[in-house]
Amino acid sequence: MRTSSSALKRQRDAGKGGGAPGKSSKQQNEQTAAAAGATAARAGMPSDGGAGSQPRVVVLVDKSVLANDARRKIATKCAKERGTFLVLQARSPEECPHPGPAVTHLVLGSFAQRSHDPAAAEAARRASRQRLAPLLARWPGVQLLNESWLTRLTTSGSLPDSAGFEMRLDDEGPRAPPPEGKYERWLGRWSPELDELDDVALMLQATFNDQRCARIGNSAIVAGLRELKQYEVAVQERDDVTGTRALAYARAAASVQACAFRICDSLIEPQLVRLLPFVNASCATVIRQLAASSSTTTTTQERQRQRTANGSGGSGASPGSPGGGVEAAAWGRVAGQAGPVSEPVSELAEGDEGGGATCDRLELFRRDLAVRDGKGGLRPDSAGAASRRRLTKLPYVGPATAKLWYDKGCRTLDDALAAMRAGTLQPLSRDVAWALDHHEELTSDVTAAEVAEMEAATAAALAAATPLPAGGWVVQLVGGGRRGRASHDVDLMVSHPGVTDQDEMGGHFTAAVEWLVEKGHLLPPRGNCSRMTQRSISAEEHVQRTIRSLGRSQAEEAGEGEQEDARGKSRPGGISDGLHHVFGVFRTSSGRLKRLDLLFAAWTWLPHALLGWSGSAQFLRFLHQAAADRGFRRTNHALYRLDSRRPVSGIRDEAAIFEALGLPYREPQDRQC
Repeated sequence: MRTSSSALKRQRDAGKGGGAPGKSSKQQNEQTAAAAGATAARAGMPSDGGAGSQPRVVVLVDKSVLANDARRKIATKCAKERGTFLVLQARSPEECPHPGPAVTHLVLGSFAQRSHDPAAAEAARRASRQRLAPLLARWPGVQLLNESWLTRLTTSGSLPDSAGFEMRLDDEGPRAPPPEGKYERWLGRWSPELDELDDVALMLQATFNDQRCARIGNSAIVAGLRELKQYEVAVQERDDVTGTRALAYARAAASVQACAFRICDSLIEPQLVRLLPFVNASCATVIRQLAASSSTTTTTQERQRQRTANGSGGSGASPGSPGGGVEAAAWGRVAGQAGPVSEPVSELAEGDEGGGATCDRLELFRRDLAVRDGKGGLRPDSAGAASRRRLTKLPYVGPATAKLWYDKGCRTLDDALAAMRAGTLQPLSRDVAWALDHHEELTSDVTAAEVAEMEAATAAALAAATPLPAGGWVVQLVGGGRRGRASHDVDLMVSHPGVTDQDEMGGHFTAAVEWLVEKGHLLPPRGNCSRMTQRSISAEEHVQRTIRSLGRSQAEEAGEGEQEDARGKSRPGGISDGLHHVFGVFRTSSGRLKRLDLLFAAWTWLPHALLGWSGSAQFLRFLHQAAADRGFRRTNHALYRLDSRRPVSGIRDEAAIFEALGLPYREPQDRQC
């Protein structure tokens, strides 16, 4: 049962301020200090002695710090995890209990940085000096630190050195810290050279990792934004267009995925726009609603988990880790290696419903209702988004076909199958009709055991059907699996160090596919939804055509290759990327039918093909735009210089491509945006 927006607001308003109802900030701080002292005593931590046995390091975040409530919450979580320091819940020295724990680190805001008027900044400094000077006398030796020190604490999760972050109170007022980088809080670090980068290049300095995002606590927001993106894709009129609204949500999801601090609903829309790259006012409103509902849902889930753990009906809530939730084992791995990866990944996959988070627009989309545009006008074309999105999960069913089926009353693939069997729905092709007959198997996630079986069958085909040494073949998982995401299909990239010519690779491709069909592992590429693509022109002609196309517009270079095709998956390099591939249907040993894509690349093409087919689609959009801005064009067989129209030489792995573009290398699991 979903919670309405008004109900969420009432719950949020009721919960503001934290702690038990009716307790003052001083009482809360006394209880927090006593609990921390008890923890310190049990852990054998050094303490100041006396009542409570407090940790030696006590941090106070002053109300002058920007977004102090949200950042105080994150710092408190870090303190609880480390157990080596204490963060007070008071918002200023005036609210601290006396007597109470002696504050050792006081974080102050930068007044000069907040105002362009020197007179106003000086007045703020004087007011700060008058407010703080009498209070600081009770904490001899307290260190006054700027906001950058707090940023370092919340991003690293541990207590940083105070060197370089000190402020002081004297006749000139607190000394202003160096100006903060434009997106320093978002990135979690900054250096002078980053000031010269545009937003696209800056995005590629970040890390897009599911586990990191879950630890920080932003997974539910990311999932909600991705769900919105999927709905916007589903309501497009054409299959080959992603749409500006979908791209806006995709970029906002990437920005939140990389964010170094937890996004709370205490951040208002203008702050979100200023703190997060590629987040406009409309997306900021959505993000704030998602953050509010996620916080409410997380609290409810934590209470339920505590009741279950205690075996009682108590309602006490215990704080949970940000982004908490059930974790799934990652099955993504390099093919040919024994056993699946045991490293856990977040349960929130791209397109999954928002992990308990919701917002006004999502609620409308989920109920198949039309949403409004930025000017308040109703968008009739957006009706039925949830149903149309479900229909596009079938191979070769894009938004246009889904709209036709929706208009005929189909809301699920079961509806479409029943209509087809009743003769009221005519699929566009025999391929689609066959896929509809087997939709339950084709659209369910592939298991780790099934991935291993596909890899083993492919390796056996290469050993039996090709004359090359079996030990030289490389079969590597690409697509979402390589990034650690489970999926309803499997992409395998095949290459061999002894095959440097793509034309020669075509012969091995044909032999391996024929062997797999003969042995019953792959269905024949006719009479079902399998399709096989083998170059009808030579590899050299393909390269020449690519070179002739280098004069195309930057927008085409940066965006064409990451649309989602009718199979519901990204096309990193476009269907005509020069690789030999089969979009096949694999029959497992248990008789289940699962989707398997085999891609064959010459050894010299492999780094480029791996990068293109590993995704994610949004990461490649950023990468292609950055490449174009630097005078390059990336393809799935080479990296070209636009001025000379020649490929960059010496590319032997993916890291070399990043290096040639002047960008930091990112592992596949860090490209999940």
